[in-house]
Amino acid sequence: MHKFTLVLFCALLTACTQGNNDSRGEVPSPIAIKRPAYPAAAFHQGLTGDVMLSYDVDANGNVINPVVVSDTANGVFNREALNAISGWKYEPNKPYKGMTKNIKFMINRQ
Repeated sequence: MHKFTLVLFCALLTACTQGNNDSRGEVPSPIAIKRPAYPAAAFHQGLTGDVMLSYDVDANGNVINPVVVSDTANGVFNREALNAISGWKYEPNKPYKGMTKNIKFMINRQ
């Protein structure tokens, strides 16, 4: 019974979230992107990972309220991902709530 309730609650939450998408306005495009720094210790250890972020964009095109939704490396890259996304700039006059971005940290050893 609890599993069904949880699934039903998630389905309702998703439906409500999707219903609000139209009221958020047009999705703004980034006009300046700051690349994340690769933590030196993670680089030397050969660590890789993903950080999923959620954030809002204000009317000036600034990223506000960034939070880590999930990560695959136990927080190793979270600070750099948050620092990078906070430096992004979007088109002005297109405020938007609930943007998401997955930032991948990979080592290319060619």
